[in-house]
Amino acid sequence: MARTRAIRTSSSSNAALAVALLLMTLVGQSYGQLQLGFYIGKCGKNNVEKVIFDIVKQAFDRDNRVVASLLRLQFHDCFVRGCDASVLLDGRGSEKVASGNIGVGPYDLIDACKDSLEQICPGVVSCADIIVIATRVAVFLAGGRWYRVEVGRRDGVISLASEAEANLPASTISVPNAIDVFRRRGLNTQDFVLLLGGGHTVGRIHCSFVMERLYNFQRSRGSDPTMNPTTFSSLSTTCPRSGSNNFVFADQTRGSEFKVDKAFYQAIRQGKGILPIDQEIARHPRTAGIVRRLSMTGDFTFEFPRAMVKLGRVGVLTGVRPFPINDLPVLGRARASSSSTTTLAIVLLCMTLVGQSYGQLKQNYYAGRCSANVESVIYDIVSKAYQTDKTIVAALLRMQFHDCFVGGCDASILLDGSNAEKNAPSNGSVRGYELIDAIKARLEQLCPGVVSCADIIVVATRVAVALAQGNWYIVETGRKDGYFSSITEAEKNLPPPTISVSNAIRLFGSKGLSANDFVLLLGGGHTVGAIHCSKFLDRLYNYQNTGRADPSMNSATLTSFRQRCPSTGSNNFVYADQTVGSEYRVDNGFYKAISLGKGVLEIDQRIASDVQTKSTVSRLAYSGDFATQFGYAMINLGRVGVLTQGPVRRNCRRNN
Repeated sequence: MARTRAIRTSSSSNAALAVALLLMTLVGQSYGQLQLGFYIGKCGKNNVEKVIFDIVKQAFDRDNRVVASLLRLQFHDCFVRGCDASVLLDGRGSEKVASGNIGVGPYDLIDACKDSLEQICPGVVSCADIIVIATRVAVFLAGGRWYRVEVGRRDGVISLASEAEANLPASTISVPNAIDVFRRRGLNTQDFVLLLGGGHTVGRIHCSFVMERLYNFQRSRGSDPTMNPTTFSSLSTTCPRSGSNNFVFADQTRGSEFKVDKAFYQAIRQGKGILPIDQEIARHPRTAGIVRRLSMTGDFTFEFPRAMVKLGRVGVLTGVRPFPINDLPVLGRARASSSSTTTLAIVLLCMTLVGQSYGQLKQNYYAGRCSANVESVIYDIVSKAYQTDKTIVAALLRMQFHDCFVGGCDASILLDGSNAEKNAPSNGSVRGYELIDAIKARLEQLCPGVVSCADIIVVATRVAVALAQGNWYIVETGRKDGYFSSITEAEKNLPPPTISVSNAIRLFGSKGLSANDFVLLLGGGHTVGAIHCSKFLDRLYNYQNTGRADPSMNSATLTSFRQRCPSTGSNNFVYADQTVGSEYRVDNGFYKAISLGKGVLEIDQRIASDVQTKSTVSRLAYSGDFATQFGYAMINLGRVGVLTQGPVRRNCRRNN
C-alpha cells in the first residue's frame, strides 16, 4: 500500500535542516495556517468532515471502544513531533512499533477515511487532519460536546520509535514531571488534567499496568494505600497476582465507562483511580483543586473541548502538500539538498507571520478575567429557558442578526429609549430581552463590569443553537458595548421580507458576508420559529398586486396557509420551516421545504429559484453540509462591526 522513500541528508544540509525543524516548532505555536472550514471548496462539493463523520459513526455503532482508541491515537501522535500523523507510518523503526504505542489504533479506521477521501478528492486531505476530525466525532458520539476543529495540517515524513519512547509520558510519571512535559508542548496544568481525564473517562487498561499498585506498590509488597478498598478487591479479582491478560475500565464509575463525562474525576477522588498518575492528580496540590472543580461542576463539558483544540495545535505543519495515498512515506531517509532545505526554512518562517486577526476578539477571552466560567453560566441560564420555551432559539437567532446588522455586534439593540433600535417597526417582534437581563445580572454578581452585553448575545445564541440540535460552534469574545441606538439606523440596515436576492447579497456584502453566508443565515434563522400572518398575506391573496397567490407556492401549502391566515386578517403564526417534525430543530429541513415551494416569506422562496443561490440551497437541502457551514456563518456574523475598545455596560438596557 505504501512505498518507501529514502531520505539522505548530507552534513552540509544538517544545519539548515535544524533551522527548519526549529521553525516548524514556531509554526505550531502560532497555529500556522490552520483554519476552520479549510477544505470548503477544496474537495469539490463534498463535505470532508461529513465523510469522516459517517465512517466513524459506522465504526462506533459496531464498537464504541473506538472512542478511547482515537483519543489515544491523537494524543500519541501530537506528543511526538506534533500533530503530523507520523504515528501512522509503517517501518521497523517507526513510532508505531515503540513500546509506548503498543495497542494504539485504530489504523484501519483512519485508512478507511483516507481511502474514501482519496476517491473524491485525491491528494487533498491530510492524514493529520483525519486523526483530529475523527477524534472529535468520536468524542461527540460518546456524549461529549461537539467542538470546533481547525484544519490545514500537513503530514510529517519522519517517524522514529526512539522519539516516541523519549516523548510519551509513562503511566508512572509524577505530576510535576507530567506538567513539565505538557508545558514544553504549549499546554498548561489544566490542559494536562483535562486531557488525562478525558482520555481515561473511556476505554480500558491492561492488567499489566495495574499489577504494581495492587501487589508491590513502591516495592512494599503491598497495595497502594490510596486505593479504595472496594476497588482493590474488584481489581485483584480481575487481575490476580499470578498474572492475567484481562482489562479493567479506566473510569470506575458504573454506567460511565463509555461516556466522555466528568465521572472519572469523581472516581479518582474516591480512590478509584487505575494508573498511579490517575490517583496522584487527585491528591497533588498542583492538580487536586482542578480535579475537585471538574468533579463537582459542569466545567468539564466545556473545558475538555478547549484542551482538545489546543492539543490539535501542537507542532503542526502547514503549507506543504499532503501525500497522496499511493505515495504515503514510510520511515527511511530522503535526499535533500542544502538549498532546498534552506528554502523550506524560509517558507516555514513565512508561515509564522501568516494569520487572520479580527480586532482583539479571541476564543475564551474571559478566562482569568472572571472567577466563574462565563460560558458555563450563560449555558445554564439559556438551558433552563429552553426547557420551558423552545421558541427562545428563534428569538436569540433573530436578536443577534438584528443587533449585528445595525452598527455591528455591539448590543445596541438592547438599549431602552423612545428612539432606540428596539422600537423600530422591523424590531417589533424581537424578544429575549429578559433572558439577556437575567444572564447579565448573574454575571454582574460574579464579576462586575467584565462581561459585555454584546458577548452575552453571541454566546447565548450559540447555546440555543446547540440545544436545538445544531452544531456547537466556536464563539470569539472580547466585544465591547455600543452606546448609540437609533430607529433610523435599524430601518435603513435591516432587510425587509420582500427584498430581492441581488439586493440581499449586496447588503450582506456590505457587512463583509458572502452570498453563501446570506443563504446560511437566512435559512438558519428560519429553520426554527414562527412568522406572523401579516408578513406574507400578500403572497396568499394579492401577490405583486395581481389579486392572486404567488404561483411559486406549493398548492397544498397555499391551502394550509389560507386556512391559518384568512384574507380578513388574523393574529396567527405559521412555522417558518414547513418540514413536519423540524419546526424547532436547527437543521436543513428549511432548505428541503423551500425546494418544494413551501417557503413562507417571499425571500425564502426566491433563494430556491434565483440563479445566484439555488445551487447552494440544493446542496444544503440534500447533503449534510448545513450543520457545519451554518456554524461558520454564525462566526462570521459575530465578527461584523465589533468594538474591542470602550465600555462594558453594567445594565444592558442603558449606558453607564
